[in-house]
Amino acid sequence: MSLLETADVKAGNNQLLEQQLGWLGPLVVCALPALATSWCLSILLFPWIVHQGWVWTSTGIMLFFSHVCHQDSARSLGWLGVAFPVCARCLGLYVGGWLGMGCSIALGKARIWEQTLVKLILLSSCLLLLDVVLDGFNFRSNTIHSRALTGGMLGASGAFYAMRAALRLAGRAEIRST
Repeated sequence: MSLLETADVKAGNNQLLEQQLGWLGPLVVCALPALATSWCLSILLFPWIVHQGWVWTSTGIMLFFSHVCHQDSARSLGWLGVAFPVCARCLGLYVGGWLGMGCSIALGKARIWEQTLVKLILLSSCLLLLDVVLDGFNFRSNTIHSRALTGGMLGASGAFYAMRAALRLAGRAEIRST
């Protein structure tokens, strides 16, 4: 098979894949922000729920998030004198992801370079890893703020990239690769 024939087959496969998964894009574009909003609001409103005395609801939220976070209160931010149900780094990841999705949707069809997005994810991953390693080897203790910031940067860049991919699948965005 010649290179030209191989390219034609590859292009045909890509078109077939886009046709088969075309329904998935709009579903993801609607479902991801709704899920992220619910997720973040359940975290951010947790102290208010506790103050309302809604014991069953607050217990359910704590139990749910105990499966995804260590919930160390010494490493958690809080509001109204109550710690959030996740640590500062997880809070940063989730809220950053929520904001990253929102920015991705707001930019719509603006051209974004895929390489730039990947570099942002790598940079934020390296900063988070550096924060963890420096603390782990006792070179520098990380703080609640450094945990929240590095988590937020990774959450925002990763969710921005994932949402751009979903928008592209739905035909509502363009990610340039070259």
